[in-house]
Amino acid sequence: MKIGVVSKVKVREGQGSAFETLFLQAKALALKTEPGLLVYEMARCEGYADQYVSMQLYSDEAAQAAHGRGAALVDVNRQLMPLFDGAPDMQILQLI
Repeated sequence: MKIGVVSKVKVREGQGSAFETLFLQAKALALKTEPGLLVYEMARCEGYADQYVSMQLYSDEAAQAAHGRGAALVDVNRQLMPLFDGAPDMQILQLI
């Protein structure tokens, strides 16, 4: 069963550009190294310069569980975390 993940992320004021650059690096690595990752997108919320929504689609639960565990992604994610203003609000979805 395909798994979707939608996450709302707020970044620290003035860190949007750095966040976007690092996310694009993480996205490229993830799509290259995670065969079960089908979609990985980030959108900036209109009217809120520091708020983003991430949309991910995985082939199955195992692919979702493995997301971000490769060595290259661990390094990029470590750089992303200090840019967050609070924890992401994440919802895991089972597609019907």
